[in-house]
Amino acid sequence: MDQGATFEMTGATGLWILISDPGSNPEQIILVRTSSLRRYAHGSIQLDRNDHCELTGPCWLDFGDPLVVSKAGLENLCAQGLLVARKPCDCGLIHRILLAGAGSDVMANKCRESFLFRPK
Repeated sequence: MDQGATFEMTGATGLWILISDPGSNPEQIILVRTSSLRRYAHGSIQLDRNDHCELTGPCWLDFGDPLVVSKAGLENLCAQGLLVARKPCDCGLIHRILLAGAGSDVMANKCRESFLFRPK
C-alpha cells in the first residue's frame, strides 16, 4: 500500500486516506478520515466530489483523530475485511492534504515526530 491509498471502514462512514509514506516508516502509518460534519474536522481542508470518485458531496478531512497503525496492522485490518481498499488519491490531492496536515496543530500534537510534516 502506498501514500494516497484510500479505504472504507466496515460499519463506519467516511473515506480513510493514507497520508504517510509506508516505505519511510512502516511502524507509523497515518490515515485520516473524511467527515461531512465540519465541526468535527479539526484544522482540516474541505474536499468535494471532484477530488475523489468515492466522495458524494462536500466533506472535510479530520486531522483530529487519525488512525495510526503499523504496516502489518494495516494489512491485518484489510485481511479481516475491516478496511476495504478503494481507488487511490491522485498526487495533487495528496500534496494538498500534506500541506493542510503540516498546518494542523491538532495533527502536529498527535504525530509530532512523523515525517508527515515534510511534504515532498
